Formats: sequence, C-alpha cells, structure tokens
Amino acid sequence: MSPEHAGSEEPGLARWQDRLHGIHLRIGHGCHCNRPTLEFIEAAGFSVEQIRHERLRRAPPILAPVILGSAHASA
Repeated sequence: MSPEHAGSEEPGLARWQDRLHGIHLRIGHGCHCNRPTLEFIEAAGFSVEQIRHERLRRAPPILAPVILGSAHASA
C-alpha cells in the first residue's frame, strides 16, 4: 500500500488547506495538500481495491490527512 496526501474530509480543515494551498505549494516543493487524491486516481483509470483514510503523526494539520491503499489499472 502506498500513502498519498489528500484533501481533508473535515470541512473546517479542508477550508484551511484551500487557504494555505498557495504558500504550501511554494514551500512544499509542489505538494498539493488539498487535492482530491482518490478522485484523481479513479479518473486516471485505476480501480481502487482497498482504501483507508489516515492521519500522519507529528505533521501539521493541513498535511496530516492521507489515504492509504492500493489500486490497479482498469481493464
């Protein structure tokens, strides 16, 4: 399984991710902490087999939400 940053499912935290996106993009070397990662994976033609929503320990709140799972290319 591979972890990826994801936009928060919590509305308040999601708003903060959106507000801080511009500055984080610059200081985070292109990391998009607010993107709808799961939607992007499925839109790219992958079928998600397993998924867990997790939080990174010791990470700032806007970076803590991640998804952990596996997917394979849809036939």
